[in-house]
Amino acid sequence: MNESSFIHKNMAFGRCIYNLFSLQLFILFYSLKGFIIFGFFPAVAATFQVMYRWMVYREYDIVISKQFSIFYAENFWKANKIGWLLTGSALLLAGDLMISKQMIQSPIIHTVLVIVFIIFLLLGAYIFPVFVRYDYHSLFVYFKQSFFIGISSLPQSIAIFILGALLYKVFHWIPFVALFFGAPLLIGGISWFAFQGILKAEALKVAALDKKEEKRG
Repeated sequence: MNESSFIHKNMAFGRCIYNLFSLQLFILFYSLKGFIIFGFFPAVAATFQVMYRWMVYREYDIVISKQFSIFYAENFWKANKIGWLLTGSALLLAGDLMISKQMIQSPIIHTVLVIVFIIFLLLGAYIFPVFVRYDYHSLFVYFKQSFFIGISSLPQSIAIFILGALLYKVFHWIPFVALFFGAPLLIGGISWFAFQGILKAEALKVAALDKKEEKRG
């Protein structure tokens, strides 16, 4: 490895660390700007948008602050609706799981609730990547697309859950990583696999349409 290559790689690594830390600060600032309750989900969605630009379009030189603030403002209420709808449903399911385990104690009901809860975790992983990729008028379509993409991209979906478990361990062992880079690391990891799943689903859809056209011809 020559000296210029070594310097270039070090500069790229330093820029990556700086960008991740910047995103951590933006998430915190814009969450507080919306009094956390209204600011958190738009800030998360804006972070996914930045990751989308980096990973899908390779736009590494975008101005993060500008991209973040524009997407945050333009999608403020839509991101809140999606985020709180998902969170509310997940909390209800978590409550049902606790009641089922402690009071009903039916293995069948408990298993069904666990499966439904896992599906909601899957929706949670894909919903914001789908949100930044597509522009739908109906919130239901975002959830439907997230479900179908998550199911049709099982390797990526499993990888997301494994990544979440690994990052949980890392954050537990090295708290300062979570403090300075936690949110963008998690969102970046989810984005990497989720966007792969989305592009895979799109390719399968195109292939199916091409096959249908061939049969017609």
